[in-house]
Amino acid sequence: MESDDVLLNFFKEHTVSKRNQEIVLNYIADLRDIGKGLSEFTIANNTRIMMFVLKNLFTDLDKLTKDDIRKYNAALETYRRKDGKFLSKEKKIGDKSESLNTKCIYSLPMDTLVD
Repeated sequence: MESDDVLLNFFKEHTVSKRNQEIVLNYIADLRDIGKGLSEFTIANNTRIMMFVLKNLFTDLDKLTKDDIRKYNAALETYRRKDGKFLSKEKKIGDKSESLNTKCIYSLPMDTLVD
C-alpha cells in the first residue's frame, strides 16, 4: 500500500531504529485490520503523524519517559502547518472562548509513562 511505501522510504532517509519501524508498521497494519472501514486518507494521515512523531522523538516508542514527552511537546509548540499557522488555535464555544488544542492529535499521554 502507498502508506507503507512512504514509511519505508522515510525509514531509509532517517535513522529509525528497527524497533520503532516494527512498532509503526504494526500500528498502521492494525489500523487497516481493526478499522476495515477506514479510508486510505485516514491511514495516510496516521502515517504522517507517525513520521512527525519519529522525527521528534529519539527513543524507542516502547521506552518513552516523561522527559521524552516533554521534549516532544516542546517541539509541537513551535510546529507550524504548511499554511504557516500554529497547530494551536482559539475557537469560540458557546458564550465563552475556549482553547481548542488541535495538536492533541499528535500528543502522547504522559500519565502512562515512567520518569
